[in-house]
Amino acid sequence: MPKRRNGLAAPHSKMQISTWLMLPALMLEFFFFCSANLPLIASILVTCLFLGTCIAACLFGYLATALDPMDPRLSHDNNDGNTAKDVSPCCYQVFSIPQRCIEISSTRHNDGNGANNIRVESGAVSEERTKYCWVCEQDVAEHSMHCKYCNKCVAHFDHHCQWLNTCVGSRNYPFFPKDAMVYRSCTDCS
Repeated sequence: MPKRRNGLAAPHSKMQISTWLMLPALMLEFFFFCSANLPLIASILVTCLFLGTCIAACLFGYLATALDPMDPRLSHDNNDGNTAKDVSPCCYQVFSIPQRCIEISSTRHNDGNGANNIRVESGAVSEERTKYCWVCEQDVAEHSMHCKYCNKCVAHFDHHCQWLNTCVGSRNYPFFPKDAMVYRSCTDCS
């Protein structure tokens, strides 16, 4: 099974497609039933607030889905163009997302405990413990875990979200709780 780049790559899950259909349905329900029954001033104010919430839900959902949470070591070891920084470059300038692509030197040594240490040339970390992923057949960071749905190791793996159809890891985690909270407020308002 090939590695999935992000949540926008096929195959799409049923829960993800239902999310794509549910937000426009909630918007139509709000505009036709809720907003129409309010006084004009309240209707304008609440409709603008609801529309802003829906736009925020779409934006945070896109960012949480489009950013690839794959372990940076895999993106440097694979030459298939699946690097962590080429998924959504516009997000880095707009939202100041730190690029966590690290360069790995060729010096590897064993610390005596059976774990490999790899020298990292950039960032504040000078040495980081690694482990071997037998599925990816590569060294990955000790905090990474392999996702069986995406078929890749994810840095700081939290869980695989069926609603977004992607793994939640260190790169997209800042947007995941925001998306969940804003999407919840959209469903509560309508």
